[in-house]
Amino acid sequence: MRILITNHRLALRTGSELFAGELARALRDRGHEVALFSPQVGALAEALRVEGLTVLDDLSGTDFRPEVIHGQHHLATMTALCAFPKCRAVYLCHGYLPWEEWPPSHPRITTYAAVSETFLKWFSREFGIDAEKFAVVPNGVDLRRFRTVRVAPEKPRKALVFDNGLCRDAFVEGIAAACLARGITLDCAGRNFGADTGEPADFLPDFDLVFAAGRSALEALACGCAVILMSRGEFGGRVTAGNLDYHYGRNFALGSRGSPELGNALDAYDATDVAETTRRLRAVADQGHGVERLLQLYERPAAPTNPESESAALAAYLQKLASHVAEADEKFVSLREGWQATKRKHARTKEALTTSRARLASLEEFFRRGPMRRFLWRRFRKGLGRDL
Repeated sequence: MRILITNHRLALRTGSELFAGELARALRDRGHEVALFSPQVGALAEALRVEGLTVLDDLSGTDFRPEVIHGQHHLATMTALCAFPKCRAVYLCHGYLPWEEWPPSHPRITTYAAVSETFLKWFSREFGIDAEKFAVVPNGVDLRRFRTVRVAPEKPRKALVFDNGLCRDAFVEGIAAACLARGITLDCAGRNFGADTGEPADFLPDFDLVFAAGRSALEALACGCAVILMSRGEFGGRVTAGNLDYHYGRNFALGSRGSPELGNALDAYDATDVAETTRRLRAVADQGHGVERLLQLYERPAAPTNPESESAALAAYLQKLASHVAEADEKFVSLREGWQATKRKHARTKEALTTSRARLASLEEFFRRGPMRRFLWRRFRKGLGRDL
């Protein structure tokens, strides 16, 4: 089967980008002809090309003619559907955000898949997608790559914040303080933390405890790490053997069961439970299960269409897209005006500071004339508490 995988970007090591590459490898290994398409390519695309995979950033001149489109992100998916007017598609949604994940409506999309059953209500309510066209394809891990499973120690000593959306702010510092109070050192991995961490399969086994969500949590659990669900200022509790099915069914998203109290989650660490959680996860979360499920969905035939229905779907999509662009433009204008106001305020503050320094310099020159003035100047500087 000839399969085209779309993604809005193939440049960074984010969840959907890594998934697209792993899916392409798995399909190729099963004998299928695969290409990836993204309008934004970078380092990840180059790495995939080095592996021998076809990565396209322009569909107008390609000789590749897919039989089915595996769509991720609506802009890239709709571009591919327009480029290949006889090709059916399966759309896979990885999350509620960013807005690129929102499923588009098109008559040649045979199935709308998601990583969790919880997406069905959202698909139906917000996008009018029928339950008959919905399917669940849980996230999985390539156990051949994540083959190293660490032995959980009796007490955790090394922890990791694993998140691409966080930086070293008060939230992360609070995690570090809670860990330090329990004799645990904390490192951070993610694109906003500066260091290139490399492959998760290589560095995750070095840590006893990982703060993560979604795919990052899944990978950490597969390596034998204890996991506390966390994302952008919130905690979702520790993943245990008892609640694994619940969290796995919701793609390890927050807003699920668990204690929101960080201290309680840290103190509840149990090495035996960590080992059992990992054993159970690796038994059900092999990436191969998801790939086989997708191959079944790829075989679904598309309903008969005509140019009028496809044009109507494209017009509706563009109309919705135009409203989002207009909204984004308004936000951009507001942000630009705020930035310009901040620049003006900064300029005024800088000017006032320059004026104040000039006055202080004049005062210093005045007080340095004569012993009494120098004495008063020293007292004045001491009163300010700093060396001017």
